[in-house]
Amino acid sequence: MNIYCNKYHMKKNFSCQLNLPKFEPLYGINLDECFFFNAPTSDREIIQLDGSKLGVANYCRYVADSRYYQYVENLIPELKNHIRNIAFQQAKNFHNHPNGAEMPVHTDGTRGNYSIQFLIESGGPHVQTTWYQEKGMEVIRQPSIGHRKLHALHEDLIEIESTIYENNKWGLLVGNVLHGVKGIQTTRTAFVIGFNGKDLYDKILQKYS
Repeated sequence: MNIYCNKYHMKKNFSCQLNLPKFEPLYGINLDECFFFNAPTSDREIIQLDGSKLGVANYCRYVADSRYYQYVENLIPELKNHIRNIAFQQAKNFHNHPNGAEMPVHTDGTRGNYSIQFLIESGGPHVQTTWYQEKGMEVIRQPSIGHRKLHALHEDLIEIESTIYENNKWGLLVGNVLHGVKGIQTTRTAFVIGFNGKDLYDKILQKYS
C-alpha cells in the first residue's frame, strides 16, 4: 500500500487513491437519463459544527452505457461478475450558496456497500468527503440512509475520517458508513462503479493502491 492511502491521515481505509490508467469516456457521457434525483429547495441549509452554513447540493445519477461493464472488467478483472451498478453522477451548488453546498450525510443504496470513482471535475478546490459515526450507533449502517431527507444534524455525528479526492484520479471508498461531501462550489462529476464484498474491497485496496 503506497503513500496515497495515508495522505489525508487515513484511519480506517474508508477511502484510498488507486493507481489505474486515466478514465477516458469511450461512449460519451450521457446526462439525459437521470435515475436518481434529489432537488432541494433554495432555502434549505445545513449547519456545520462550527456554526457555518452550507447549501444542500442538487444530486443526480445518470445511466452509463452498458458497454462500460466490459471496460471496467478489463481495467479491474477482480470486479468481473461483481459489478452492481455503473453510473455518472453529478452534485451541483444549484442555488449558488455563497459558502458552497453539501451532499448531506448518507449511506449508499443500490450501488452497493463499496465503490470506485474517477473524479472528472471536483466542484471546487477544497471539496471534502467525510465519514461519520452517529452518536450511539454502530459505524457500519444499513443502505440508503438519508436519501430522501436529512438524516442527522452534524452535532449528532462524530467525524471519523476525511479526504480530498483529486481530479482525474481513481478513488476507492466505503459507502455503508455515513458520509457526506461538502464545499461544492460549482459542479462535481464522477464515473462511479458500485460493488459489494469486504474481501473484494480489501483485495482491490491491496493490489491497486
